[in-house]
Amino acid sequence: MDTQIMETRDDTSRRITTLPVLETAQLTLRPWKLDDGPAIDAHFSNYEVAKMTGSKPYPYLPNSGFGVIASQHGKFLRGLCYEFALICKDTQEIAGGCGIFKRKPTSHYELGYWLGQKHWGKGLATEAGNAVLDWAKAALDADTFVAGHFADNPASGRVLTKLGFARVGKENETKPMFSLARGGRSPGLVYIWPASKAATTPLSALH
Repeated sequence: MDTQIMETRDDTSRRITTLPVLETAQLTLRPWKLDDGPAIDAHFSNYEVAKMTGSKPYPYLPNSGFGVIASQHGKFLRGLCYEFALICKDTQEIAGGCGIFKRKPTSHYELGYWLGQKHWGKGLATEAGNAVLDWAKAALDADTFVAGHFADNPASGRVLTKLGFARVGKENETKPMFSLARGGRSPGLVYIWPASKAATTPLSALH
């Protein structure tokens, strides 16, 4: 897949022609390639992974990964999605994905990430999130990010806190979030970066 196609953003004169390659201690973050599709299929064939996302179905049909990559690329061309594949430096395996996206052109950028189950608990999501946020701040002039996770995924909340996000809403307040794999809505928690904006941002305005 050609990721060199020019993309024009609606809110700035900057032009993003391709995603860079980013490096962390454990990971290389690079643009997705079409032949990464089978690795995506393998990870999301695990319900424990699929159910933590909003858009991945379960059962996850073979060869669906090709469509995921094509869809991300189309959104990239419209300035709505900048998604990186996470490659483990020690094994060269695809561990997951991390990026920012917009639900609509006027939305804040939203941070999203996922990891295959064998890669949980190694600090990879925090490494990837820091790298993506630093890139987005510099390349896209982004100064506000939102994120969310299902209430039964507290590990994701710990990642977001480490990244400098803060919960939006009252202490025990949740917001229904849709999951295709779960077949409906489940309680979710919403966050914003920088943390200083959490106290003045209404929960109803996000996610």
